[in-house]
Amino acid sequence: MIIEVDTREQLPWEFESVRSSCVPWSTEGSHLKTCDYRVKEFPNAIGIERKSLSDLYGCFARGRGRFVRELRRMSEEYTYAAVVCESDWTGLVEATELFKRPKIHPRSAVGSVIAWTIRHGVHFHFCPGREFAEQLAFRLLERAYRDETKKAEPGNGSP
Repeated sequence: MIIEVDTREQLPWEFESVRSSCVPWSTEGSHLKTCDYRVKEFPNAIGIERKSLSDLYGCFARGRGRFVRELRRMSEEYTYAAVVCESDWTGLVEATELFKRPKIHPRSAVGSVIAWTIRHGVHFHFCPGREFAEQLAFRLLERAYRDETKKAEPGNGSP
C-alpha cells in the first residue's frame, strides 16, 4: 500500500506510531487536489483530510467557504471521505474559549460539524490527540486498501 500525502501538508503524519500492519506500506508525496491522504493504488476509495484543532476552528469562520467546497469535492471524489481531527469533542468545545477571534459559540461549532456530516456525507473522527489521529487515519487507509484489493481479486465480480 502506498499512502499518498499531499505535499502542501504543513505537519504531515508519517505514521511512525503505527506498530503493525496487515499489509506492507510506504508513503509518497503527491500534489493532491482534494484531501491530504489517500491510497495510491485505489485513488477514489478513500480520502482523508487532517485537521489540527486550530485548523478546524478556522473552518468555522474565515475559511468556512473553502472548507465546505473541499467537503463537497471529497464527497464527490471518494467512496469514503473523512476528516480526522487531532482533538476530541471536548477540545473542540473548549477551543471556543481558547480562540478569542472570531468568537464561536460551542453550539455553533458542534452544529457546523453535524450539518457538514449530514449535508456532505463526510465522516468526522475526533481523536484524543495527534498520535491517536495518525493511527486511526492509518487504519482507515489500510482497511480501504484491503477491501479494494479483495474486490479486485479474480472471482469477486471484477473483470
